[in-house]
Amino acid sequence: RAVYAQHPGPLRLLAATYGCYFLGTLFSAFLRGYAKVACVFWMQLYPTLIAMTAGTYLTLRFGLIGACTATLLAGLLRAGLGAIFVVRIRTTTSTSSGVMA
Repeated sequence: RAVYAQHPGPLRLLAATYGCYFLGTLFSAFLRGYAKVACVFWMQLYPTLIAMTAGTYLTLRFGLIGACTATLLAGLLRAGLGAIFVVRIRTTTSTSSGVMA
């Protein structure tokens, strides 16, 4: 039996986490293409702070499931910030080029 099979709940959380990090990577590449490195920096900094603060508490309090939850929260924050920054860029670009009225 595989060691990971003993923990199906945390594995499901990690699957969602990898999806969030994938989206965060896509948003980060998009922002780098527009030379918005400050946005990429904030996309990295805030999830790191969440992982270090809330992640430490959740891991100490709940163990493996807490660590997986903290990682998911950091991934959601990264993907969410990336989506917000991308929408702002698209709105600014569309408005300044005269495409949107």
